[in-house]
Amino acid sequence: MHSEHLSAADYWKIFADTGSPEAYVRYSQQLKLEEGNAPEDPSPGPAGYGLQRT
Repeated sequence: MHSEHLSAADYWKIFADTGSPEAYVRYSQQLKLEEGNAPEDPSPGPAGYGLQRT
């Protein structure tokens, strides 16, 4: 897998499945990147989006 093709949700799934701290770090980094590139549209995202945030 190439990291540039994984979403924050993909990294979260890897972390949830494995407990890998590296996957959590990648998840956090990707989530910040995705949030920084978020559209201005205030409509809700897909079901369950954001539930894993702390």
